[in-house]
Amino acid sequence: PEHERPRYLLILGDLTQVSLELQQTLAHGCFVGRLGFADEAAYSAYAEKVLTWERTARELPRALYYTAQDGTSAISAGYRHLMQPCAEMADRWRLAGKLELAEPAITLPYADEGPGPLIEAAGAREASVLLSLSHGLGAPRRGWRTVEQQRRTQGALCLGLDGDPLSAETLGSAAFLPGGVWLMIACFGAGTPVDSAYLP
Repeated sequence: PEHERPRYLLILGDLTQVSLELQQTLAHGCFVGRLGFADEAAYSAYAEKVLTWERTARELPRALYYTAQDGTSAISAGYRHLMQPCAEMADRWRLAGKLELAEPAITLPYADEGPGPLIEAAGAREASVLLSLSHGLGAPRRGWRTVEQQRRTQGALCLGLDGDPLSAETLGSAAFLPGGVWLMIACFGAGTPVDSAYLP
């Protein structure tokens, strides 16, 4: 029955294993995420982290909001129409007892020199939910040199005018949202389908 179906679904596997089209179809009735690692050891490490946090005493989470304020119209519109309303709604719900948060919503500062404030806040060992808005790295003008280069860098977050994009490799060696969840809005952040739905 529909009322017994889970609303949150996690797809295990890369776009070559479970298609983006299936993910988009499922998203009409569910909240769909994807976990796609290059090898089984990474899945195992992830599962171990989840189990460790499940066995840990829980505290109320923080709600973190980060926008790469780069002056582009897309980011400015996203900030006004998504980020600000979400933070305001979280605070209203918290005060009304509808949302359990440790403190009021935290808007992390943006700096042109790079994502320092974001990494520092997300590195704290406090359960947090992060909503971020930024541009993601697209293909170079002459295209990707290799499929591996595309896999490693496509969608890396452009978070500062002077810094390198923030990639999975950068975050792989540091604590980042331990026990938390990251909702990332960025172009190319979830991959690129073979055919664009927007180009026509």
